[in-house]
Amino acid sequence: MTEKEYDIEKRTYRFSLDLVNFSRKLPKTTENVVFIRQVLRSGTSIGANIHEARGGASKKDFANFHSIVLKSTNETGYWLRLIKDTNQKLIEEADDLIDEVHQLSKIIAKISINSRG
Repeated sequence: MTEKEYDIEKRTYRFSLDLVNFSRKLPKTTENVVFIRQVLRSGTSIGANIHEARGGASKKDFANFHSIVLKSTNETGYWLRLIKDTNQKLIEEADDLIDEVHQLSKIIAKISINSRG
């Protein structure tokens, strides 16, 4: 991600695309196949749930979706750190994704706090 996007829906979509592209670069070892599946599942759910939160029927739904998203950002960070530590050739790209998921986590935490009043 070269420039920071302030629209959370666009930013999480871009993150999903970056994650997919990153996963394609990983060697298809037995371990990486598991890591890829997990990081793509948790990482792409961030954007999907952000989009779904918009259609929430109530403030409570909105807050609940953001709570789920926050859990997904934490899980994604875990898988990215594991990938980084086991794939030395992709450390810089992994660090960029880890930084972005950390930034998303802070933004989503703020949204979640504000939505609960």
